Amino acid sequence: MERVRSTRQQPSGGGRPCDSTTESTSCGDDACDEDCKLAGWTGWSPCSKACSGGFQVRERHVAQKARGQGLCVGEDASSRREYKKCNKEECQPKNGGILQCKAKLDVVLVLDGSGSIGEAGFEQVRKAGAALVKAFDAGAETAQIAVLMFSGPDSWEKYQKCTENLGTVDLLTDCGLAWVSHFTTGTTALADGVSRLIWPKKTSFVSAALASADAELRSGRAEAQSVVIVITDGKAMNPRKTFQAARALRSKARLMWVPITRKADLANIASWASRPVADNVLVVHDFEDLAKPAQINNIIAAACPVVE
Repeated sequence: MERVRSTRQQPSGGGRPCDSTTESTSCGDDACDEDCKLAGWTGWSPCSKACSGGFQVRERHVAQKARGQGLCVGEDASSRREYKKCNKEECQPKNGGILQCKAKLDVVLVLDGSGSIGEAGFEQVRKAGAALVKAFDAGAETAQIAVLMFSGPDSWEKYQKCTENLGTVDLLTDCGLAWVSHFTTGTTALADGVSRLIWPKKTSFVSAALASADAELRSGRAEAQSVVIVITDGKAMNPRKTFQAARALRSKARLMWVPITRKADLANIASWASRPVADNVLVVHDFEDLAKPAQINNIIAAACPVVE
């Protein structure tokens, strides 16, 4: 930085020359690149589960963003997010053998109907879906539930229609997406509808299913926690687009996955799920186990903060 002054009168008659007419000083000495600064730790969150071992979380948010080429660790880094176990006692259903969820939740249940799941596998998906619907106490102050079954396009032409908005798109015939019901508290009729589903046995358009669940949440309740539960064998047509759709959905809702069979792509599924992964990826090794009370209770205990 520099400043200048002009000479109003030149020396004469042996007079002394003027002092310097310019003066400069350094400026902009601060580094152009600066790492972000983090705020202190938040308090511990409520436990994610009422029983059977959940997690509490605390976080450090960004107080000052990075500047220039400065760095900032990701929000999932251990220096910004910590977990601790809580409510380790086992869940004990009060009535019968199935836990009942009593929390105020907006639940979207997403069921895989793709060809890779197999006819016997789809039968177990139907049974588990119906059992889960019945396990939520539905009402104005408790849960409301929507159920979506997905498969996918059976031709390249239909896939392009679904992904590139080429003409009028029919979600069912073109994209393989079928809403059993949008948000409802009528769980008896909804469970019956799930049990009557017909196996479409097509491709696995997981990204479109997540996008549809995302759209359904727009009609949810502002005061209710949103939860999306995906039951699938984990095979997606486009893992990259599935990751993108999952990331968008996680900004609005808790995204849980129930991958079935030992062949499920657990690495991708873990990247699609909400955190912590231990609470939101519930692996079932065999289709025959999916609809058993123990598995239904495991899913309900993980999804619902208030159970009986």
